[in-house]
Order: sequence, then structure tokens, then C-alpha cells
Amino acid sequence: MTSSMPNKKQPSSEASEVFGTLQKAFYDFQERAEKLSVAYSNMQRDFKNINMELDAKNAELAESLKKQAEIQVYLNSILESMNNGVIGIDTRGNVTHFNPAAAEITGFVPKEVLKRSYERFFKNSSGHPTLLDVLENGKEHKGDEKVLWHKDKRPVPVWFQTALLKDPRGKTLGAVEIFSDISRIKSLEEQMQHTKTMAA
Repeated sequence: MTSSMPNKKQPSSEASEVFGTLQKAFYDFQERAEKLSVAYSNMQRDFKNINMELDAKNAELAESLKKQAEIQVYLNSILESMNNGVIGIDTRGNVTHFNPAAAEITGFVPKEVLKRSYERFFKNSSGHPTLLDVLENGKEHKGDEKVLWHKDKRPVPVWFQTALLKDPRGKTLGAVEIFSDISRIKSLEEQMQHTKTMAA
């Protein structure tokens, strides 16, 4: 009696080839997945660093804006408390600054003058608007006398000086005029002259 043994099927070369391809594909996938994981980690780290840099820049900008605001308030306080009149204009000749002393000397209130033409309100005795002359010719006045016309049409003798306003790069932003009422001084000079004439 002959016993029959079951035949074990040997894996074909084709099946081995398919298995090898799948195994290689799996390893490639695993390698790529690891690379992607590393890239993602790096991206997260870079993103975190960028956020930290942005936070630092934002904090720096906020601090800078705060300091600028403080400086602006400080300068405005100085302008508001000055006994001398201060008028500022932009490059178009419109009034940008007009402090209380300027209002007291000229009779105009700031809301009448601000954002309007300097030439419309302020001319010297020769009729030429001094600040516009500064803008056009760049000629500054270090100390001089002229006449401003008060709102009620009376002449007001003033001592004044002017300057161009420029940014750090040298670009002209406008011009500023500082002036003081010398009516009392002129009146005293006239009285003294009259006294000398009478004495003579």
C-alpha cells in the first residue's frame, strides 16, 4: 500500500517578485513618512520661531508708538504753554499748528485757522505771507519785525523768526513761525521819543 503525501506548492518566482516590490514600496513609504515627519517638525519649529520674532517686533513697535505718542503729547504741552505765538504750515501752505498764544495775539481761534490757507489770514505789512516765502525760497528769518493784522483789522507789530521743517532724510515737511507781540515795546519807544522831543 503506497501512501500519498500532499505536495507542498513552492512559491513561484512571480509571487516572490510581487512581495519584494510591495516590501520595497512599504520601506520607501516609511522613509518618506519619516522625512515628512521631520520636515513637519522643522516647519513647526520655524513657525514657532517666526511667531516669537513677530511678537517681539510687535512689542517693539508698540513701545515705539507709545514713546512717539508721549513725545507728541510733551511737544504739544510745550506749544500750548508757550507765551510766544506758534504757527506751522504744511507744504501746501495750510495751517497745521496754531497755539493759544497765537490765538491771543491775532484774535483768531484755532478752529478758524487750522487746515486753512496761511495766506488768507496772515500777511506782514508789505502784504507778502512770510511763511510761504520761507517755503518757496528756503529763506529763514532768524529775528525780524513785521506787522500782523488782528482779526479786528488793527495792525499788531511782532518780533518773529521762521524755520523750515524737515524730516530726518531732509525732505521739507513745511515751515514754522514763532512770534511775540511787541505793541507795548513800540508804545514805550514812542513815549520815550515824545519825551525826548518835549525835553528838547
